Parts: sequence; structure tokens; C-alpha cells
Amino acid sequence: MNYYQQNNVSVSSSIQVSFLSVIYVNIVEDSNVHKLISRLTVAQKEFRKCIDWKQPCHEVKSKALELSSILEAIMDSSKELPYEKRKEFCEKVVESACVVIEQYKDALSIEGFSEAIVDELFDYTQKFYEQNFGLSINDDFWFRLQCYEWCLKEGFVNRPNNNYSNQGLEYKYTFSEEQLEKFFSDNRKQLIKIMLENNDAYHRVTLNSPLLNEDTNQSFGLYNRISKVK
Repeated sequence: MNYYQQNNVSVSSSIQVSFLSVIYVNIVEDSNVHKLISRLTVAQKEFRKCIDWKQPCHEVKSKALELSSILEAIMDSSKELPYEKRKEFCEKVVESACVVIEQYKDALSIEGFSEAIVDELFDYTQKFYEQNFGLSINDDFWFRLQCYEWCLKEGFVNRPNNNYSNQGLEYKYTFSEEQLEKFFSDNRKQLIKIMLENNDAYHRVTLNSPLLNEDTNQSFGLYNRISKVK
């Protein structure tokens, strides 16, 4: 199926494809992307089989390299998808890569299995993430998040009106109390100015968490996912 056909097919002909716990949606059946995900599933099973059957290290490494090459090909194929579907697809690719990296780390107990294999896939995944999601996780984002969390800790703002409040759960801080106090100490004048400029009639600060933005929240979730497998 060529590029034009992949981008001009009805949604009804799209299918859902699974790779372990990762669910890809709106994948065009028999497209290049579909075939690559199918190959990825087969390669992952063969990799696990080599480990479970205690095959020689060179065979495990060979299967790992094949698995990595398919994942990299899937990342490169993301440009084949229409723009409106690309971001969701890229999110699933990053999740898939993180799952594979975790399996590689389990294989490090095998004598001769190189950390270079883990590092190479991690670096490729991180670069892919930065190309597709990294623009929103910048210095301005980190400043705004720390600013919000410090104000929240001090009781100047309400917690986000998102799933935390809807489910009655506590807000999970990104920064520790010590980090937030240092942030305030380092940025006291700027923070006080922001608070004064965003004060409502009830003397509460009307700042919102940058994570209320759906795209930013998605990017931050993937940032944390990648950080866990680093």
C-alpha cells in the first residue's frame, strides 16, 4: 500500500492492533505500519523465547538487534500517517519502545548481553520523543509547573480540576517540598510579581497547572515514562 492509499482510506477500514500492553488504533490493514507492528510482535516473542529457553547469548543479542531495528523502522514510518493521527500513534510507539527497553534490562543478567543494545534503543527513543513531544517540555514549562506547585503547597491556589479532584485523589507533586522552597528562594521577586498579577477578588491566586493542557500533559506523561527506563 503506497503513501497515498495509507492516507486516503476510510476510518471503517482501520483496525486495532496490539503489541503486548500497548494498543494501536486506526491502523490501516495491510499498510506498511500494520506490517511493521506485526513483525514487531513476532520479533518480541522470539526474543522472549530465546531468554526463556536459555539460548546462547549471541542468539539473544541477534533477536534484540532485530527487535530494535523494527522499532526504529516504526518510528521512521510515523511520517506515513496523516497529521491528525500521528501524535497518538507516536505516543504508542514510545510506550512500545519503553516496554522493550525494560525487557532488555531484564536480559542484562545474561552474561555477554551488552548495555550498548539498551542504550542504543533508549537514545533512538529519546530522540524520537523530543522530535514529536519535546517542544512543550521546556524551561518555561518547568518554571510554570514549579510556580504552580509552590502556590498549591502554600494554599494560594486550588488543586487542578482534573482526574485528581474528580476521583477524590491527592495531587501528586512533581517536586519535593525542599525543591519548591529552593525555587521560591531563587525566584522570590518574580514569583511574588506573578502572584500579584494573578490575584482574584477573593485574594486567591488564579494560576493553573500547565498540565491542564491535554497535549502538554501527554508529553509530560511520556517524559516520565522514558525517565523510568533510563
